[in-house]
Amino acid sequence: MTKRIFTNGTILTQNPLQTQVEAVGISDDRIVCTGTPEQVRAHLGSGAEEINLRGQTLLPAFNDAHIHIWKVGDLLTYLLDLRGVRSMEEMLDKIADFARNNPDKPWIMARGFNEANFPDRRMPDRLDLDKVVKNRPCHITRTCAHVVVLNSRALELCGISKHTPVPGGGEIRMNSDGEPSGVLSETALGLARKFLPEYTPAMYREMILAAQEAFLKLGISSATDPAVMPDLLEVYKAMDTAGELKIRISHPPRFRFFS
Repeated sequence: MTKRIFTNGTILTQNPLQTQVEAVGISDDRIVCTGTPEQVRAHLGSGAEEINLRGQTLLPAFNDAHIHIWKVGDLLTYLLDLRGVRSMEEMLDKIADFARNNPDKPWIMARGFNEANFPDRRMPDRLDLDKVVKNRPCHITRTCAHVVVLNSRALELCGISKHTPVPGGGEIRMNSDGEPSGVLSETALGLARKFLPEYTPAMYREMILAAQEAFLKLGISSATDPAVMPDLLEVYKAMDTAGELKIRISHPPRFRFFS
């Protein structure tokens, strides 16, 4: 049994009836008591390791109530992370570097841009992406995940043209010449999604491990991953059985509704 006592810091309980205490006692990674150092020592008994916070703040870990864990890990492993780019030029430079450094990737995929942060606020289109990725399909997802942009090669592989029926609730944006601009939104994302490389259980595991480490660094010890697919659920179960999960995960399944 591992026992620890934390003292000499700002210890916040999140309990409105007693918001701050002098010490907290841990037994087998669970908080078992709070109070003065003397009270906590008496409760835990002998053999407890004392940790001097040296004035630092200690508080309970965070729970993220809605986050797609594997998608966070995807940004840390397989996708190009475009969050924070401030211009079209910066974004295209990052995509060009990523493509150059990953010559074996069948698709160049990225996520996180927000054209509202660009000086001209212009949405990128296939012509922009064609400047940096010509011979491979390129698929970039806006920060909201409800809009994607494809280059010309991706449009070709997905069979998307000016004659493609637009799914209900979706959009295939057109350029002034009447040809697809490469921008798809909402349900139209499915026109491209079915052609993307599928993730394997080993890839999901790598993503989850990467996300988990990022969460722990931020003090997040539990999370809800909504709409979990059956194959992803099996990966979570296998990792839990193997003792690889350091955080608690709630995973409501993804439901399909048919009319």
